[in-house]
Amino acid sequence: MKFSNLLKGLAVSAVLITCATEAYAQLPLRTRSLQLIGSTSGTLTHEAAAATTSYTLTWPAAGVTAGNNGFLQSDPTGAMSWFLIPTGEQLVTVDANGAAGQVAYFTDANSLTSSPRFQYDNATGNMTLGDNTQNGTIILGDGSSANTGTINTATLTGARNYTLPDASGTIPVTTNIPSAGTAGYILVANADGTSTWTANPLANVERGVATPTAGAYTATITVTGTPDLTNDVILVTSYDTAGGGQVLQVTGVAAGAITVSAAGPFIGTERISWIWIPIP
Repeated sequence: MKFSNLLKGLAVSAVLITCATEAYAQLPLRTRSLQLIGSTSGTLTHEAAAATTSYTLTWPAAGVTAGNNGFLQSDPTGAMSWFLIPTGEQLVTVDANGAAGQVAYFTDANSLTSSPRFQYDNATGNMTLGDNTQNGTIILGDGSSANTGTINTATLTGARNYTLPDASGTIPVTTNIPSAGTAGYILVANADGTSTWTANPLANVERGVATPTAGAYTATITVTGTPDLTNDVILVTSYDTAGGGQVLQVTGVAAGAITVSAAGPFIGTERISWIWIPIP
């Protein structure tokens, strides 16, 4: 056989082998174990479960985009895609234990729980804090110091509804909260929409009806405390059970007494109606 013919035969054989190999590569590759050999050492082995339900996985068309990390996820058809994790973030396993309607909160870095004392009803928009053994409290930071403002409720004898102003109103806010044990204060609105705790000017109001002595020109009204003619409000008027009445004026005050004078002598059928409003 000539040498040239031998070379031609070898060339034809090589072409046939290449074509056969390329054609075989287009066919499914069936094997029990696929090993990828590391460039320097070790192998990565892929194996199917001993009893495998047939399915197909299709790899993503591209890798993870720059600046992200990710892991593979599959849809029901077996098409895999990248679930991206932004740089600086990570996935953690979260243990959860809760109940319907309760708001979840973390008890450590990766554990969630809930409590019947913290609930939210999506249907009504109602949020509930506390229960019949623990009062609900909202603590607000002022944004500039370690001081906080606390909102809670006292022990109630029945359910109460607290309605705040609508969008056109301003909720009164005050900073001069009276010390614990201070009673008789009311909120007085200021022009800027805030309010100030002020001693209730009507808390110590006294009123009544007195019967003057017949023939006298003055009458004494007994009160608790010491009236102040300069600052307090003292109102007196008279009516006569037999008709008519006297023109009265307050002419003096003292500890426990208000003196009222009339334009003429009392005839014994008059009554004095009086109100004393102490002004703090």
